[in-house]
Amino acid sequence: MTFRLSLLLLLTPLVLNAQSTKELLTQGVEYMNAGKYEAADEALTNALKQDANLLDARLERGKLYAIHLKKGDEAVQDLVKCQMGFHRTQEAHYYAGKALMLQQKPKDAAYHYGMALMALLPGPIDRTQILFGRGIAYLEAKDYKMAISDLDGVVKASSGSWNAYYYRGLAKKGSNNYKGAEQDMTKALSLVPNDDYKAMVLLNRGDVYKAQGNTTGACKDYIASEQLGNFIASNRAANCVGSKRYAEQQRTEKLRNSGSIFTGKDHCSFIHQYIQASHTYFDGYRGAQRPVIMEEVKEYDLKGSFPQAIAAKVEDSYYLGALVEMVFFHKAKTWEPVKASWNDLAQMVENCLIRNGYSWNEKKEEYQEEEDQGKITWYLPHPEDSSGWYHIRVIVKFGRGLSSGYDLSFMIINGKKRE
Repeated sequence: MTFRLSLLLLLTPLVLNAQSTKELLTQGVEYMNAGKYEAADEALTNALKQDANLLDARLERGKLYAIHLKKGDEAVQDLVKCQMGFHRTQEAHYYAGKALMLQQKPKDAAYHYGMALMALLPGPIDRTQILFGRGIAYLEAKDYKMAISDLDGVVKASSGSWNAYYYRGLAKKGSNNYKGAEQDMTKALSLVPNDDYKAMVLLNRGDVYKAQGNTTGACKDYIASEQLGNFIASNRAANCVGSKRYAEQQRTEKLRNSGSIFTGKDHCSFIHQYIQASHTYFDGYRGAQRPVIMEEVKEYDLKGSFPQAIAAKVEDSYYLGALVEMVFFHKAKTWEPVKASWNDLAQMVENCLIRNGYSWNEKKEEYQEEEDQGKITWYLPHPEDSSGWYHIRVIVKFGRGLSSGYDLSFMIINGKKRE
């Protein structure tokens, strides 16, 4: 009796441990299906701590890393162990392909997608889905012939797949088959499910038209993509009459050609022009987020009290709100004359703001003597935004330039409210 009881006590932890591992695996899969990815990771990792050879847990965690948590290295480690154990090989190779694409290794990814296609035992992943993945991998690897071949298979199996037509169009574009690319992208546009994807397809079809010398078609697509919010298309449309970007450049050029505020003309009228121009960049930008688009900075000879150089720069930023920034550079070898000019310019700007009837919510003065830099900012309420979320900043500052000497600058910026 004592022997039997001792044996039972020894075996009981093993049984409980096995049950606990299975429960952790089930829990991890349930968490993943529910979108609770961190909790799924914890449960599957705990299962593997109890049984490192539990390949189901390893495959599920590899899938989790490859698809949801975007941990390419960790995913590959788990999935290769499944492949070596000949466990669910179709899935193991397919998700390894996904993970290797995260690592920007498209050739290796294409190999694993191929192995998934050749798996002896059937798996849950549709062959068309694997072909699509390999086609994208070949496209990224610039093996356009193989990409087109795989995507041909996807189109035949799923004629309503807009992205198969789109990516095959990109592959044809890469192989200089522009007519074929145009046809595929046009087909993709007829199937595309939402405006974000539509903007992307229009942008790339515009590039195809441009490559064929069809400037009219390219501009039409760039403008349509720009109107749907694609910032790359906005850049491409810079020379297209009718685009928002073109109109902005025309307004900016008009300001440039009207003269600078330091040419001996009426300083206050030009400051007023610049502030009014900044209003035009406000419409339609609130709430969206996009990277900053920078126009090339052009230098102009400056004749007047600051004779060195002048640069006019326009930034179109959907994150900060639209910006209009007029920057005037004054180079000097020592900071004392620049500081004096800074004080003079600041006084002139403030006088002009008062003269033109502008009021400000706040005036902020900053000076750091140890770093030889200073800035004065006037925060003007935005006339088109009663909520106060946007403001116009008028700034006069000086400081060390990127090269030797010091910069003195004057800026007008239309942007989000300062925190």
